[in-house]
Amino acid sequence: MSLQMMKTSIFNDTGLARGNKYICNVYLPNAKTDQGRGIIGALFGGRSSTLNIPGIFTGTPGLNIDVAQPIRNLLTSNSVTKFANKLGRPVSGFIFQNIIGRGEQLSLFCSGAEIPSRDVEATEQKYYGERRQIGYNHIHPQLVLQYYCSEDLRERRFFEEWQNMVFDPESKAVGYYKEYIGRVEVQQWDYGLTTKMSEYRFNEAYVTNVGNLNYDYNNGDIQRISISFNYRNYTRIL
Repeated sequence: MSLQMMKTSIFNDTGLARGNKYICNVYLPNAKTDQGRGIIGALFGGRSSTLNIPGIFTGTPGLNIDVAQPIRNLLTSNSVTKFANKLGRPVSGFIFQNIIGRGEQLSLFCSGAEIPSRDVEATEQKYYGERRQIGYNHIHPQLVLQYYCSEDLRERRFFEEWQNMVFDPESKAVGYYKEYIGRVEVQQWDYGLTTKMSEYRFNEAYVTNVGNLNYDYNNGDIQRISISFNYRNYTRIL
């Protein structure tokens, strides 16, 4: 095979993948989406709106909440929290959905993603002669994403709130599995960012580790935070 044939194959087919042509979307657990809508209904006389956090997709089109900061402060204040608690409605979902306050900020602020490796777990068997490794399961490491941090560290708070859905540090309550799992999708795009070429979906994902932030007077770089997810499995959907 000549070099020219290789070039022709690349340009006539899909080209070569670039590591900086990707988009990562994080999908909110459905339970907290429903709770957020319930709080809206309780606070505004029964009106209920479908919520979409910027960069956090609930799976259905809806109202993009980006109100003025004073109003956000009011809605997440202690008085509103106590009022909602009296109604028996969890407030974490509502607060959870209003941490990120601009367009597609969370998706755009994802500075790095890694599609994990996958291995086959095997057990050893021997009947006659040499031993055989018999595969029976897929194993994979955690999914790790990196994010640029806003000055108010809202990205870190967002993922800390997700962790609180697994275990609430105040009430010491442990959440139900189905209520804190979401999903993450990592997409490979073409060179011009015009066509999605492949997509991997990580099912039943939830945050396990929120990485540390380092401070140093000699370091003027943008802060980045590393987020680790557990997930049940992943599937290629494109």
